[in-house]
Amino acid sequence: AAVTWELLEPEEGVFSFEQTDMLIRTASQHGLNLVVLWFGTWKNGNSHYVPGWVKRDHARFRWALSADGTPVRSLSPHCKATFEADRKAFLALCRHITETDRDGTVLAIQIENEPGLIGTMRDHSEEATALFRAPVPGEVETLTGKSGTWEDVYGFYAPEYFTAWHIARYIDDLAVAAREITSLPFYVNAWLQEMHNRVPGIDYPSGGAVSRTFSLFKTATPHIEALAPDIYLQEFQTVEALHQTYSSMDNPYYLPETLFSELAMVNAIRGVVRYGLCGVHVFGIDMAIDEQE
Repeated sequence: AAVTWELLEPEEGVFSFEQTDMLIRTASQHGLNLVVLWFGTWKNGNSHYVPGWVKRDHARFRWALSADGTPVRSLSPHCKATFEADRKAFLALCRHITETDRDGTVLAIQIENEPGLIGTMRDHSEEATALFRAPVPGEVETLTGKSGTWEDVYGFYAPEYFTAWHIARYIDDLAVAAREITSLPFYVNAWLQEMHNRVPGIDYPSGGAVSRTFSLFKTATPHIEALAPDIYLQEFQTVEALHQTYSSMDNPYYLPETLFSELAMVNAIRGVVRYGLCGVHVFGIDMAIDEQE
């Protein structure tokens, strides 16, 4: 269940844990465990769940720009002020869970939700463009065996890989800071490229841990336990390819969102048996139960 930044920190530096406490208390009362979903800087490729004081301060918190200079609805991963504010709130959340969840109700934390940019493949601000035109980091050279700019290394999809690297580093830095507070596992989920027409920034958020960028994202997030796909597809070959990708590179294979259908469950069972899938969550299980009743 989600814990949203806007409710956690309605005023800067003023934290309210009513939402968090209600979720932990309710889960415990029903004999359930809880995975906390942090809706921080990104949710479904947008920044709708950041506090109002972040949304209003455009001078301090920069929004990503499209190629024509128009701001999109996603905060830029290249803004230090945004990272520092998110980090402060996320650490407050982790600290509160550590101090209050004495029964171990919370099992894991998802950092951000389907992160990425909707409306552009990359941030076209001056700062981001300078980084895009610079040589790729050494880790990327080692991963790909290539050197040069992002376009030299990745060609047409360079903006997506560039965004994925910086979002991944942003999230991993959050995890590093939180490791001093909690030992709970962290994971990042992904809105997959296999959906619709497969155009990054249009059909799915550009910069997430999708199939294309999986190895890059995994390299950039050594402090994140798992990269997890949200699989709403049911076609055998596509799901099989996803099973193979997200169980590779020693990645604990975890399915945080899937359909409530017989075929989706068959695909999940195949993931358990053949690929070590360690957890499955049906999206909207409460609605599915209501419909059956």
